[in-house]
Parts: sequence; structure tokens; C-alpha cells
Amino acid sequence: GPARTGAAAYMLSVLYDSGKGVKENARKAMQYAKESALKGYPGGHYLYAAKLLENGNPVDSVTAKQSLNIAAGKGHPEATNLLYRIMQPAARLRP
Repeated sequence: GPARTGAAAYMLSVLYDSGKGVKENARKAMQYAKESALKGYPGGHYLYAAKLLENGNPVDSVTAKQSLNIAAGKGHPEATNLLYRIMQPAARLRP
């Protein structure tokens, strides 16, 4: 069933992503990352965004940036770094 907290969903996502203690399952890793983000957990927002960016889908990219903004706003340093890295090409295009 669903995890009770954002932190629990985040940990389940990490475990399913890495295959530690459970059979590796990318679909479940994404499901729990999204659940964690929806529960407002900064690490969940970061992980969900990172997984969306792996897909390379432009629509997912917009959602990923929104999630990274939320995590960065909550002080998540990796989210801040990733957001900075993915925004750099856009910043260079501006005059």
C-alpha cells in the first residue's frame, strides 16, 4: 500500500531504484518518488524530478523543474544544484 509519510515514500523509492532489500523496479521507484513529492517531502521532489529528467520528455522536464523549485525552496542542496545545471543552457540563450 501507500507509504504513510513523504520520507517513507522517498526511502521506498530509493530502495526500489537501487534494488537494495527489494527487487529493482523502476516503475515502483517512480511511483514512490511521486508519492513522496506529493506529500511535500523535499527529497521526494528532488528524486521525482531527477527520474522525470531521465525520461528526456519535454513535458516531464517542465514538471521536473517545478518539483526542483519546490525542493530548492525547502533548502534541498542537490535540487538547487540540479536546477542550476539544467537552467544554464536557457540562461545562455538570453541576450
